[in-house]
Amino acid sequence: MRAKRNRKRVMLLYKVRFGIGTEPEHSSIITTFSDRGAQIKTNTVYEKGTLLHLTIEKDFWKYEAEAVVVWSKKVTPEVAPYVNHGMGVQFTSLDEGLAHLYDRKIKALGGGTETIL
Repeated sequence: MRAKRNRKRVMLLYKVRFGIGTEPEHSSIITTFSDRGAQIKTNTVYEKGTLLHLTIEKDFWKYEAEAVVVWSKKVTPEVAPYVNHGMGVQFTSLDEGLAHLYDRKIKALGGGTETIL
């Protein structure tokens, strides 16, 4: 049985650019986010353990992060709208501004009820 997370996650739709090098070559969206990791909805997946560079965009702000892939699932385009797919990543470094944004969202939600932001 999988251990229950003790961190609150928020559902959101932030644009993310990601890849192995310092110039991320793929674009997608982040659908859930916490102070420790995120889910990227994409069919461009990397193997578990791969270190990725992320540029996360919110309004006119850009935040940088590095993360390790902890799970990935690629599906056919026909089933993509119906099946959870993409990658789960765990942050190894996170822009302080993005961590602060997460803290503000959790406090605004009264401690962490999931919501769309």
